[in-house]
Amino acid sequence: MDSFPIPRPGRKARSRTGLALPSAVLLASFIAAGCATVQPTQSGFIQPTAAQPRLAAGQELRFRSEEPVSWTRWEIEDVQWLVQDPNVRIEAAEIEELRADLRRSLELAAAPPAVAPDPSVAGNPRTLRVRAAITQVALPSPALNVITTALLFIPLDRGGAAVEIEAIDVETGRRVAALASAGNGTLADFRGHYSRLAHAELAFQRAAQEFRTLLDGADGRKS
Repeated sequence: MDSFPIPRPGRKARSRTGLALPSAVLLASFIAAGCATVQPTQSGFIQPTAAQPRLAAGQELRFRSEEPVSWTRWEIEDVQWLVQDPNVRIEAAEIEELRADLRRSLELAAAPPAVAPDPSVAGNPRTLRVRAAITQVALPSPALNVITTALLFIPLDRGGAAVEIEAIDVETGRRVAALASAGNGTLADFRGHYSRLAHAELAFQRAAQEFRTLLDGADGRKS
């Protein structure tokens, strides 16, 4: 029986084939990572009340007391780390950096008081005790984003964070405002794709400003 040689691809063809499959798999993993979105959490850090009931998973909490409160300062407690996701790989030093960054964002949002103390409201002015927790984070891979930028001209792996914040009237112990929100990096935050913590820190800044706006009543939708 005659035998025929089996055609084999040339070196260039083998090279292209050998690179195509790993590249496709790699890009698919980047795209999957880039599609990850941090959602608002209901961790139990902010206990539900009759006026502010527990919400469905992933639903943003925005609560402001109907009773007016004129405050002069915030007493900000140490930020708690309540991330339970086993897929989040983060160093202890990075956790401390994120806790400090959220606290710093709240300190900036607290000054100065937007509303002057109102003498017509009993017990004013007041100090508010502010509690905050980081409940979820997503950390991008700067190295992967360098590769996707080189191949596709855009970074695909983004980060983000979810926080829960509440303000309590020190004098009465009454909750004045509460917020559970999440923020994710966008292409507008281009440089943040090349830092593990930048998108989370941007989420903290936005949440702190949103909490201040909520507390001041400019956008106080009761939950």
